[in-house]
Formats: sequence, C-alpha cells, structure tokens
Amino acid sequence: MLASAAERLTKWWGGANGTQRALVAGGVAAGLLSIGLVVFWSAQPDYVVLFSGVGADAAGPILDELDQASVAYRVAHRGGTILVPSDQVGELRMRIAGKGLTGDTTVGYEIFDKSSLGMTEFLQHVNYRRALEGELIRTVVSLEEVRNARVHLAMPEKNVFAREQMPPSASVILDLVPGARLRADQVRGIVALMAASVEGLDPAGVTVVDSSGRELGGGGGSGEFAASSEQLRIQQDVESHFQRKVTSLLEQALGAGQAVVQIHAALDFERVERSVETYDPQSATIRSEQRMTGSGNAGESNETILTNYEIDKTVERILGSVGSIQRLSVAVLVNGEYRTNENGETVYAERSAEELATLEAVVKDAVGYDADRGDSLEIATLRFAEPPGGELAGSPLPWWLLFPSMGSLLRSLVILLAIALVAWGLRQSSRILVHAVEADRRRRERIMAMEQSQADEADIRKEVIREQMNSLAHDRPNEVAQVLRSWLVEEKSS
Repeated sequence: MLASAAERLTKWWGGANGTQRALVAGGVAAGLLSIGLVVFWSAQPDYVVLFSGVGADAAGPILDELDQASVAYRVAHRGGTILVPSDQVGELRMRIAGKGLTGDTTVGYEIFDKSSLGMTEFLQHVNYRRALEGELIRTVVSLEEVRNARVHLAMPEKNVFAREQMPPSASVILDLVPGARLRADQVRGIVALMAASVEGLDPAGVTVVDSSGRELGGGGGSGEFAASSEQLRIQQDVESHFQRKVTSLLEQALGAGQAVVQIHAALDFERVERSVETYDPQSATIRSEQRMTGSGNAGESNETILTNYEIDKTVERILGSVGSIQRLSVAVLVNGEYRTNENGETVYAERSAEELATLEAVVKDAVGYDADRGDSLEIATLRFAEPPGGELAGSPLPWWLLFPSMGSLLRSLVILLAIALVAWGLRQSSRILVHAVEADRRRRERIMAMEQSQADEADIRKEVIREQMNSLAHDRPNEVAQVLRSWLVEEKSS
C-alpha cells in the first residue's frame, strides 16, 4: 500500500506544475517547523525560584556553585532572584545550604561563635548590637509581605554617674513585596516586637518606614499627626464593633443581606485629672487640749483652755478614662418583605410600624443607647436594589486554578493541539494529492486510449480539449464560472 501511494505521489509530482510543487513543499516545511518548535518548547524545563532577594555579594558564590554543578540557571529582578529547573530546586537548596551559601548575609548571634579572647568591651558591645539587629531582621523578614528589612538600634551606654539615662530607640526600614501592603495591626505587631526584644526600649521610640521613606507607624511618629491617626483607629474599631453586633442581631431575625447598619461614635480622648477634698464637720473630735492658768494684778486667777479639733477629710484623685463614648449615632436600613399574592406573583411590601418599633428597641439595647448622653437612632424600611436571593452566590474558583502546575498542563495541551493540526493538514493534503494523481492518471489513460484507437484526429483533439476543460473546472471552479458568466453576458449583449 505504501509502495503504491509512493508511486502515485511520484507520478503526480512529475506531472505537477511549479506552483503546485511550491505549495506542497511549503506546507510540509511549515508542518515540520511547527512540530520542531513545539518539541523544542516542550523540552525546555520549568524554572522556579531558588533564592530571592539575594545581594550582589551573596549571588556570586551561588552562581559559581551552579556553574560547577553544570546546572542551567536564570537571573531575574536585576540579579536579586536566581531561577533553576523545578526538578532540581530541592537538591540545589540543600547542597548550597550545606556549604553556607544560602544568600543570607544577615549576621545574628552566630557572630559570637568566633569571638576572640582579646576583644575589648567596646567591640563586644558593637557585636551584641549587630547580632540583635540581625536576629530582629530575620524575624521581621519571616512575614510574607516583607521581602527584606533593615533594623537600626540606638543603644546609649549606661553611665552610673548620670542622673538621667537616654532611652534606646529603634528604626525599621521594610522592603515590601511588590503589590503587598502591611495592615495597621501588623505594623503595631512589629513595634511591639522591637520593644519586647530590646531592654528598656519603649514602643514610642520605634519608627517603621518602607523603602520609599513613607512612615508606616510607630510611636516615634510625627507628634500630633501620629496621635490623631491612633485616635481615628480606635474610633473605627469601636464603630466596627457595634456595627458587627447590630448586623449579626438583625440578620438572625431578618436574614442575610436584609439590613444595613452604619454607626458613628464620638469618643472623648481628653485626659482629665481631678483632686477633690471633702470635710465632714459633724465628725469633729478633740485632737489635743491645753490648759493654762495664771493670776492677774489684783490677785485674780484665770484659766485658758486651748482645744484642737480633728475634722475628717476625704481626698479623691479622679483620673478620667481616655476614649470614653460621648455620643452614638446609629442609622439602620431594613429591606421590606417579598410576599406571594393570590396570583402567585412575588410582590414587595413595607414592614409594619410595630415590627420597626421592635427592631428599634432591640438595637437600642444592643448598642447601650443612652438618651441623656445624646444618642440618636434612626431605623427605616426601604426597598433594596435586589430582591433576596437575587445576588449571585460566590462564584467558584476558575478551573485552571485548581491545578497545581499549569505550565505542564498548558504545554501538554499545546503539543496535542499542534500534533492534531499537523496530522489533519497532512491528511487533507494527502487526500487532495491522491485525488489529483488519480484524476490525472485516468485522464492520461483516456487520451492514450483515444490515440491508439482509429478515431479521427479532430475527435482526439476535441476529447483532449474536453479533458483539459474538465480538469481546469475541477481545479479552478471559480475562474471557469467567471469566464462562462462573461461569455453569457457577451452573447446577450450581442
């Protein structure tokens, strides 16, 4: 079968013109080139991160080790990230870590492993500060949002003759992962970590900034602005607390998404200190009594009595709480009800005044409503934009995110698609070639039969012309139809 197909293909190739040969050769070359590119692309390994955030000094020994191991690697992010094939990353990490080339140039407490006996007290103090800074850097970098960090500690020397000791301070510079942002509670956690790790360090002496110089937080902020930011955070926390309580309560009674709650809390951040002294005159008791007697010029005697009384005194020192609630403003919007009428249609209905009054009383108890304090509460029923159940449920994750390695899957799909396209193209081309070869063979056989017969030369010529026209009409039907159409138009016009 293969021999006959090859023979027919050879015959067709010998009888084909230059254009047909160029098209077939170009198609075969394009198919082979596509297969070669797909195979070459599929043979390329997946590169994953070996180390990231590596400095130039630490990257050099790592790259030398990879060159000695004859491992293909790539360098990205201006030399700070080293990529290696995914099937070798585990082995390479253990091998490089075993040689102490992990790319971590941060010095911690291991600096004291090589301390010399002749080290002065000043050098010991400097090494201790370097070790403490290094350990703090390692701890801060363990956060997912932090790519790198620098910690500077200012630790004044203790002097027994000084009346006032300068407290230590710390500054933290964070290099965040692109697109990442630290939350306020994370910044406060870093500040608390610094204060708890350094002896005598107060949270007010810690300043946290990012790599662009923007202050993220810390007690060493810009005075009144830092205090205002902290007060705003406390106010938002109080409002969120009450809002969650009221929303949870209403959703239990009305259903999820049937109520919207907004609360504004006015807090008092003034620190007031009062001293009160009260006296009880009814509790007078004799503390001491002194009697003095004497005689006058006329020989008269007199007596003087001096009595000291003790009155009960009460001294009160009152320190007002900071952040107490001055006033609460609560606004509640409740969606109406959707009922089914007699016709089976779902219609909207307002909630009754009794139901709103009940909800108002419940909300007042939930937030600790105090009319004497000036609190206000407004509850109203309105029709929400969408009926209950109209909102879509949380859409599931896309199917391509369910696979752990999309690179291998996409590569396999592309390879299968390319092979299928090339196979389909070769099949169609071979079918066209076989039909063309078969038609050309039958046409040649008929012409040879006519030439060997006793037919007239004119008949043979007509038959040859007819075969050529049939072949032309089969190969170029559009052009033949256009010629026939032009002939018909000429005949009608004539």
